[in-house]
Parts: sequence; C-alpha cells; structure tokens
Amino acid sequence: AAAAFLIARYVAADWVERRAGPRLRKVVRSVETDGWQFVAFVRLVPIFPYTIVNYLLGVTRIPFLHYMVATVVFMAPSTVAYTWIGHASREAVASDTANIRYALAALGLIAIVIMAPPVNGLSTGGGFKLYIEDRNNLGTEALYGATWGIIGQAYATNVLQGVYSTYQVNVPQLEADVDRVKAKALGVPVTELLG
Repeated sequence: AAAAFLIARYVAADWVERRAGPRLRKVVRSVETDGWQFVAFVRLVPIFPYTIVNYLLGVTRIPFLHYMVATVVFMAPSTVAYTWIGHASREAVASDTANIRYALAALGLIAIVIMAPPVNGLSTGGGFKLYIEDRNNLGTEALYGATWGIIGQAYATNVLQGVYSTYQVNVPQLEADVDRVKAKALGVPVTELLG
C-alpha cells in the first residue's frame, strides 16, 4: 500500500496533474478535503480494489502519515473478519459444524457494519457540510461570531443535531493550491511543498 501510494505521489503525480480534466480535479479536491476520513471509508468498505485506491490516493495531497495510519487502523476489522471466516470455513470442511455458526455470525456482522444506516449523532452518513466565508473581509472575529451564530440557530430548530465547527480564531485555517508542474519548472522539489 505504501509503495503504490509513494510511486503515485512522486512518479506519476506530475503526469496526472497535466492530464487531469476539471472533473478529476474536482474529485481529487473533494477527497483531499476529507483526508484520512476518506481513506478510512474506502478501507472499511472493501468494495474498492485496494491497489487502485492506493495509486489514486497517491496523487492527492493527503499526508502520507495520515494515509498510513488510516490504512492500518481501518483495514484491521475486515482483516480479522476475513481471517476468522477462513478459519471457520476450514473447520467446517473438516466437519466441525460449530464453526459454521461462527462463520455465519461473522458474515452477518460484516453485513451489519457495511450496510448499517447512519445513526443520528454518531455518523456523518446522513449529514452535510457547510462552509462559511468572509467575503467582506470583516476579519476572523466576525467570521467566528457568524459561525457560532449559525450553529446556535441550527440547534434552535430542534431538527439538526451534532452541529459543530472546528474553526478557532487563534488557529487560522489556510488552503494552498500547489501547481506541481510550475513548481517543478521552477526547480522547487515537490517533496518540500507537500511536506
């Protein structure tokens, strides 16, 4: 997983950047916004081929450490489940019928985890994201006040739950759009830009 990610990041990223259309750029930016959470999703729901996902995530700006930690942590449940199912299947073939029940229970558990509906207050599956912008350059204090004003109004409706913001006035959040092709043309190593 790590090798595919790093090959894509440091060998193929420039090629992909030059050939990516606006639709692919939009998808990449969306994945980058969710970062490790997107990695966790594709690891927990193993319907996506891991090798292809590893290469595709390599061309994003998701930090390598976030990618690796999310990969290791969120692949563990399916690895344990698949190992147990394999063990139970082997025992079933050897006529130990008690393990058939365990295998079926493990399959049911996997189905529940993968197909479970979102749980209010515990899941973002049924949620949304809202971005608040300071288009009039009123400053960070005004933006902070507007953010918490909207959160207060959301709670007052008694319809929305778990509304929150990670925005803090003393921790500015900046987004930098790095042009890999231009950086390479100027002699700036991409590894320094992606840190």
